[in-house]
Amino acid sequence: MNRYARWVMSIAVITFFIAACAGGLFAQTAPKEAPPSYVADPAVYKLLGENDQFRVIMVTKPVGSRDKWHSHLPNTVYAITDCNQRVYTPDGKTKESTRKAGSVYFQPAIPSHSAENIGKAVCKQLIVERK
Repeated sequence: MNRYARWVMSIAVITFFIAACAGGLFAQTAPKEAPPSYVADPAVYKLLGENDQFRVIMVTKPVGSRDKWHSHLPNTVYAITDCNQRVYTPDGKTKESTRKAGSVYFQPAIPSHSAENIGKAVCKQLIVERK
């Protein structure tokens, strides 16, 4: 292969890589309809109990970990520890959230998303979902 052919091949490979990254080829893809948290990622979301009206889930997210794509029904969250997270949505957007230990927050149903623990400690939360 002569020098010109190697140069053309290099440009082609670089162009493909840039196009692939821009098109999200190497990105973690999100499902349009994600399973519930405790089904999608039981290593992070442990189902503690449920009845016909509520479901109680313990969240334990190690430092630097990102959970699998999942969804939630309307819920209330109690932060057991301080939690600093980056939330990813299927449209490629991110949002950072900081919750202090002892805080309670209420959320509507949340469609497909994934969250990463960007804090310096394990994030522990208790979720009570309304069915």
